[in-house]
Amino acid sequence: MRGAAMAVLTCLAGCEHAQSAASATPEPPCLADSLPALRLGWDNRVKECSAANQQCTRKCAAGDADACQSRGIAIERSPDTELEAQGLFERACKLGLATGCTNWAATVWAIEDHPPARCLLRTFEKTCAADDHFGCAM
Repeated sequence: MRGAAMAVLTCLAGCEHAQSAASATPEPPCLADSLPALRLGWDNRVKECSAANQQCTRKCAAGDADACQSRGIAIERSPDTELEAQGLFERACKLGLATGCTNWAATVWAIEDHPPARCLLRTFEKTCAADDHFGCAM
């Protein structure tokens, strides 16, 4: 009897999950689900990437993930530029820099309510899997 009860509970839990998943509104796409292989090893250029120096912005636009991350770090503390920093972290992430993904998710978590927390959690899981210690801590 015990085995049969366990089977019923398992089925009910699975059926309930399937039913709630089917009735829920679809979740927007998550950055974590479309990431390239992530790498560690950010080349920290914060000193050359000040708020006044646009050199890193140009390098970021040209595909330099380290420049995106560095410029984001340089400007993230100002309310006037926090959304720009978030975009720079996202670009660094899409270019494969693990710490860019961690910073993007942490920034979004701090200032927005979208994407859902599940997406941010998946992002931290991916950066942790790439050995980004800050991603693991989040």
